[in-house]
Amino acid sequence: MSTPFVAGTAVLMLDADPNLTPSAIKSDLMSAAQDWGPTGTEIDYGSGREQGYDAVKLAGNYTGIGPIVPEHAYRRDSLTNKHRTAQWRVNVNSTAYRLR
Repeated sequence: MSTPFVAGTAVLMLDADPNLTPSAIKSDLMSAAQDWGPTGTEIDYGSGREQGYDAVKLAGNYTGIGPIVPEHAYRRDSLTNKHRTAQWRVNVNSTAYRLR
């Protein structure tokens, strides 16, 4: 599902700066991504969560503050035996979505 979001962000980046090259678009997208999971690009999370607002800001040399994104908690475990379960407790302080 990331393809339509990345493509849409790339178009917005080109709108901000029509002279961007494909490698510049990729570089801005990768540097603006919020890394999730293990450090660096990997199979589960790729380069992380796309930060479209930040990528367009980089492309157009804009300033400003985008939306606040909730924290992401990464947990890793494996179920090595049959009939085993794992429980994870996550504290949620607020479900409100607010702009900066």
